[in-house]
Amino acid sequence: MKKLQVALTCLLVTLLAGSSAVKAGGFPGQEMPQFDKGLQPSNAAPAAGDDVKGMLNDLQKQLAETRAELNKVKQDLADRDKYAGGEAVLPQTYSYQPVPPRQEKNQWYAFGELFYVRPTELGIPVANDMNVSGFNEGDLREMEFDYDLSFKVGGGYKMEHDKGEIGATFWHYEDSNDELFAAKYAAGFFDGTSTGVTGPIRTVDTHIALEMNTLDIEYTKPFAVMPCLDLRLSIGPRILWMESEKVVRYIGDDVNDFVTTQMPLDFSGAGPRVGAEARYYLPWDMELFAGVWGAMILGHFDGEYKEADVNGNTTRTVYDDTRVIPNVDMILGLAYAPSMFKGNVRISTGYQFSNYENLEIIPTSDLNTFEGNNGPGNVSFTENDLSFDGAITRVEIAF
Repeated sequence: MKKLQVALTCLLVTLLAGSSAVKAGGFPGQEMPQFDKGLQPSNAAPAAGDDVKGMLNDLQKQLAETRAELNKVKQDLADRDKYAGGEAVLPQTYSYQPVPPRQEKNQWYAFGELFYVRPTELGIPVANDMNVSGFNEGDLREMEFDYDLSFKVGGGYKMEHDKGEIGATFWHYEDSNDELFAAKYAAGFFDGTSTGVTGPIRTVDTHIALEMNTLDIEYTKPFAVMPCLDLRLSIGPRILWMESEKVVRYIGDDVNDFVTTQMPLDFSGAGPRVGAEARYYLPWDMELFAGVWGAMILGHFDGEYKEADVNGNTTRTVYDDTRVIPNVDMILGLAYAPSMFKGNVRISTGYQFSNYENLEIIPTSDLNTFEGNNGPGNVSFTENDLSFDGAITRVEIAF
């Protein structure tokens, strides 16, 4: 290879010398054609110097290719020496990490959310189907809600350079359900709250209603844990007020043979709430998010329990209590923030679960509460968690 390079170099020097001679006066013994000034030959034969220049260009290209091959051989030999000496050169890899949008200026924001939700852990027992022997060992009948839409709205102010944001969120849920239970067996129902019906209870007519409202005021501070991961910490108060009602009518063989129980119950309170939400930024303007919040709500229950027997006699018991209600909210979902809007539009969907410990109060009384004597009865109350779960869809706009 070195001999070829030396030969090509000598040939190149010779050709350069010949080219200089041609430019100076042509080849020896050759007379150069003369042309009138201002006239150019239309179909003159190519000059001998042009042939030499073409050959020279070809040789220069071949020389450049030869040098490139030599450099490649040198690099291969160097790499082989590195591998032999334990200094392996691994191929370089590249990874893409999307950079999340940062808050560069002060902005207002607003959002709306639909929460397709159903209260869970709410089963309120109203009656048992007695088995064929007439004992209370049959199926338990309970009042429950179906899935329904609720809404959440909010807004706030985002401070520049990720200094934080102050916002408020209001959630409203309202639903009711009416259901009629028929006894499966001839023995009828074993009622869940009271007796007083002279004959077997054939049907149970139920009505439940619930309204929930929460107002959250919170300060949120974002932290960039990684180029593609944000952690958002929040703190603030949660205000809660609730109204509920349960009505049960036990109906016997006779149209006038029935007992009605009713319990309206209100709760209102407030307490501190803290939370954390993680946002992982994916390619294609997508985000994966998950969050958990907890609150301790100090509030007051105000309700009453009423029973009316077959003779129209009514017994009333007041329920009055103040306590702390622990609350937890969890959310998991996927969001889309189109880059064309520079992070000012965010569409998200996911799943949310919320639980309020001992917020549901269920009245129970012993058997033979009335027996037609309008006695005060022995009414007791059972506490139960009130939970919500369902799908969410949110649209947020910053301006």
